[in-house]
Amino acid sequence: VWVSWTNRAISDEGGEVVEIFSVGSDITARKRVEEELGRYREHLEELVGERTAELGQAMAQLLQA
Repeated sequence: VWVSWTNRAISDEGGEVVEIFSVGSDITARKRVEEELGRYREHLEELVGERTAELGQAMAQLLQA
């Protein structure tokens, strides 16, 4: 479980902190999506690398012909 916390100090008129307001949010779903997007990005980078190598080989063959 991933949790994001936001804290805010509440001050009185003299600037003294009299309360602290905290809110916690479950961000597990967002983290899972971020991880999935990271894996997809890595996969796309692999595909681009493979395609670039294939194009390089094709260019080399054309230049030798």
